[in-house]
Amino acid sequence: MTEKKIISILCAVTAASFLFVGGWLMGRGSRSEGLTALPPSVSAEAGSSAEKEQSEAAEASPGEVSFPIDLNTADAKQLMALPGIGETLAGEILAYREAHGGFLQKEELLQVKGIGEKKYEALRELVEVGSQE
Repeated sequence: MTEKKIISILCAVTAASFLFVGGWLMGRGSRSEGLTALPPSVSAEAGSSAEKEQSEAAEASPGEVSFPIDLNTADAKQLMALPGIGETLAGEILAYREAHGGFLQKEELLQVKGIGEKKYEALRELVEVGSQE
């Protein structure tokens, strides 16, 4: 490959990267419009799959949601308002709740398939455990 072709490819990749990041940043600001009362301690750090799930959550829950969300009474749409929780993870949380008769403590989220330490830390201040139904 000639040097000219390599430079052309590098320029194209760089331009595409800038367009992708710019679009991601622009879309990121519009996703949180339906969410209210987020504690200031909530971190905006998330991986690309979490960003996709946040986008799905914003589309699935257009109304206002108040935080913290009770893990024992929340429905799928309320759970999808949480950062990094899309339809699949909301279903996993509901399945865990059903299988175990509810949550005794919010740390049990770590037992839900798809929720690890990093995701739990992002959710910890946004959820609570109330009465078991």
